[in-house]
Amino acid sequence: MAPPEPAPDFQSLARKALEERVENQWLKVPASRITHGFSDPENNEGPDRFFAWDNERPPYEVDVPAFEAQARPVSNGEYATYLVQTGSNIPITWTSKAVGMQTEDEANAKSSSFFNTTFIKTVYGPVSLHLAADWPVMASFNELSGYAKWAGCRIPTFNEVRSIHDLVEQQKGIRIGVSRANQASGGPDPEHIFVDLAGCNVGLQHFHPMPITQNGNRLSGLGDMGGAWEWTSSLLEPYEKFKPMDIYPGYTGMPVLGIEYICHCSRSVKPISWTANITLCLGDLGQHTLVLLVGRACKSSGLMGCQ
Repeated sequence: MAPPEPAPDFQSLARKALEERVENQWLKVPASRITHGFSDPENNEGPDRFFAWDNERPPYEVDVPAFEAQARPVSNGEYATYLVQTGSNIPITWTSKAVGMQTEDEANAKSSSFFNTTFIKTVYGPVSLHLAADWPVMASFNELSGYAKWAGCRIPTFNEVRSIHDLVEQQKGIRIGVSRANQASGGPDPEHIFVDLAGCNVGLQHFHPMPITQNGNRLSGLGDMGGAWEWTSSLLEPYEKFKPMDIYPGYTGMPVLGIEYICHCSRSVKPISWTANITLCLGDLGQHTLVLLVGRACKSSGLMGCQ
């Protein structure tokens, strides 16, 4: 299917993103107890209001220590700075060849040889890095791990990402998780499972990434990744009481395309003092990995030897 026409006005989008750009702040995420998954028997005896894959049942709780996280994903512009300073190779989602493309500088943007000769691949053709600087960087786990190490942080764990998502929804005043009372009454209310994604770049709202740098002063939650999913550093492995689906045992019971890490809708996290007071609904473990993934930095309570 061809992308919709006419092609977006990437120069206007870039100009607006530059005007709204906010520094990517470090924000504290308090210790919490999160709930993964929910009850939905495979024998169809449960309610028909929702469906759970095998990696979303049965529900279980996890305690997540406090940490700090960057508010939003790493942008193309930030990743470009890392590439220039380290001499690392560009991601496969970028290209240094784009014949005939316009390369007008964004207002007040600093010109550089790298920005002038590097482009981001889209279904509309290569887009100048100047115009895509505020988009989330989409790269491999190893590439984003290299960026995190250079920046003195790391990619968050699956539980940390989930705790960020829950905190964002709590800040919106929306109840998140599955209570024991709900489980006893036949499962959670769908209003407690699904997230309002209005205004998010999901469901083919756009056929290209959207800027995320305007969210530097608030934690980004589900759907706030600019149109991509989020890396975590957790391996995809069985948890207590996990059971592959009888009707589709290969869904999680077997490796999915050789992908070893759980991906979920990555930013960076960093350590804080021990004394500090502080899915898209497609699958709790993010098995739908045929999408591009972004990075967010984090640092935990001194466990990773980060600053």
